[in-house]
Amino acid sequence: LPFGIDDRDAARAAVAARRAGTVGGDAPILFLGRFATIKGTEVAVNAVARLAAARPELRFVVAGGLPLSPRSSSAWAARFHDAAERVQVLDWLPPAARDRALADAALLVVPSLFETFSLACLEAQLFATPVVATDCGGPAELIEHGVTGRLCAVGDDRALADAVGAELDDRDGARRMAVAGARRVRAHGLWPGRLPGFVELYRRLAAGC
Repeated sequence: LPFGIDDRDAARAAVAARRAGTVGGDAPILFLGRFATIKGTEVAVNAVARLAAARPELRFVVAGGLPLSPRSSSAWAARFHDAAERVQVLDWLPPAARDRALADAALLVVPSLFETFSLACLEAQLFATPVVATDCGGPAELIEHGVTGRLCAVGDDRALADAVGAELDDRDGARRMAVAGARRVRAHGLWPGRLPGFVELYRRLAAGC
């Protein structure tokens, strides 16, 4: 069963701002999450380098790391800084700061090689933040390509950079898809709609004990 998410005032305000087109044209490209091969961090670094070379005006915000390995986190941060001049690497963001980052971002990039679900995609959709994600596992289930977001090939930094570029070149289309994603989350992804499925699952499990 897929997880759910809670709606909140900050997300509703972000949807209104995105619908009105008031998010700045210089808004950053956002990456959130753990630094690891399975999360596509290598792909992300290479995609950032491609994008920065082609569009030096772009800004990038990378938030996350490896809490149990500060040395590895620092090494990944150095690679992101080497990939682009206008990149900001942050530690894990507390909820309020994460919400602000989603609301202020031009788009969220999810470069994972595999995801069982992808809460990051769901959070971005709740905020009507455009999403570019790899066509794997959870993201492929949450995003309808060309309708609520954009999917690209797994493990392909050129395809990821091209997908980001396509979103940036069609801001109106990206906004429409993001708003459609926000509607879909509120129709199908909030906890009040998810809970009955979990209750039924536990009822069946208890009956089988």
